[in-house]
Amino acid sequence: ELGLDLPFSQNPIAAIAIVLGIPAITALNFYNKGLVEGGEGFKLPSFGSGEGGGLSMSDVKKYGVSGTVAYVLTELAFWAVA
Repeated sequence: ELGLDLPFSQNPIAAIAIVLGIPAITALNFYNKGLVEGGEGFKLPSFGSGEGGGLSMSDVKKYGVSGTVAYVLTELAFWAVA
């Protein structure tokens, strides 16, 4: 017998902690790692403001395989909705 019935009972606080807490801790970890290594933390590319504007292919390539996968999934989602 388990000492805690948490997995078998409805608990909205535990659900919110799992859904929001784990990604928040992961994001904080990457943010702090970026501050230590690069000095700027996490920075999103600009979309259309300033010179050059928009997301370029060099921005996608900068993130390697994960950037390419994210780009492909975004394009597929866009064309599926359109």
